[in-house]
Amino acid sequence: MLSCYKNAKLTIGNSSWATRELNIWCGENITIGKDVLIASFVLITDLYYGINPESLMNYQKQEIITQSVIIEDGCWLGDKVSVLPGSKIGKKSIIGANSVVIGEIPLIVWQWEIQRE
Repeated sequence: MLSCYKNAKLTIGNSSWATRELNIWCGENITIGKDVLIASFVLITDLYYGINPESLMNYQKQEIITQSVIIEDGCWLGDKVSVLPGSKIGKKSIIGANSVVIGEIPLIVWQWEIQRE
């Protein structure tokens, strides 16, 4: 699913590849570099609704906040990765399945969370 707001900019580099169920919500600017691999059920978004519980407005009516997302060349996003507003993933980094990216991942990093029983 692709959802882009008016005047939003989505850039996808050459030879980038996504499998099934990729969700992109673009409110301002999302850049996906070249040769990026994106596995199944990935979410990439640069926007979220306001989350002020003291506001008299419902969450969906609160102001939409955007922060650019950059995924540099040669990255690999595993299954069910979520890339949230303001994130930058450095060149050739690998983001493991079920990870949530918030903020900056330097170049050539393998990032995943090990869940223990």
